[in-house]
Amino acid sequence: MPDVVADAVRLGYQVIEENLRHGRMAADRFRAHDYNLGDATDDVQILGRRVLDLARDLGGTWFDLVAAVLDDPRLRDAVRSRTPPSDPSRPGQQPGGGGVTVRVIGHPSAIGEALIEPLTGLTGPPQVTPLRQLNNPAETAAITGVRLGADPDTGAPALLAPVPPDQPPGVYSGTVHDAGSGRLLGSISLTVPGPGPSA
Repeated sequence: MPDVVADAVRLGYQVIEENLRHGRMAADRFRAHDYNLGDATDDVQILGRRVLDLARDLGGTWFDLVAAVLDDPRLRDAVRSRTPPSDPSRPGQQPGGGGVTVRVIGHPSAIGEALIEPLTGLTGPPQVTPLRQLNNPAETAAITGVRLGADPDTGAPALLAPVPPDQPPGVYSGTVHDAGSGRLLGSISLTVPGPGPSA
């Protein structure tokens, strides 16, 4: 974890230093009347590429940080120590495999669970397939938009699952993949309960 953070900080400073050096060179050329509009266009393109490269590299660093949190038991314990005890009156949140919870958003009583292997060696962001009912996949609307993010209450890594309040009852399932390589990372299951008994 400290190595990942140090690499991200070092990368940011390298880009800043390179941009300052480039700016000083441009200023020197401008003072010497050796700088024209074509040079400015080239410099803008160079700086733009540098910023895009930084964004891509820091995106990879974000996945490394998430993987470090999920893989290191000490970091998981540190995250869990700030997590309030589970409230049985608030559905939609159950611990899954690999220290990842499933947080249902939008539905008052749906719950979910996930079994996910450690998120190491990712080549892209984890992607979740649409969640479908196995016994009725064509007729029932799938649950889409499930993604890896942070639990809005605790900040811990979680699979965020938006479920409409009128989603038909049933058990929905899908898989989690590495977007870059297509490697299977795990599975997710959501249970949408039927209406309770009438009073």
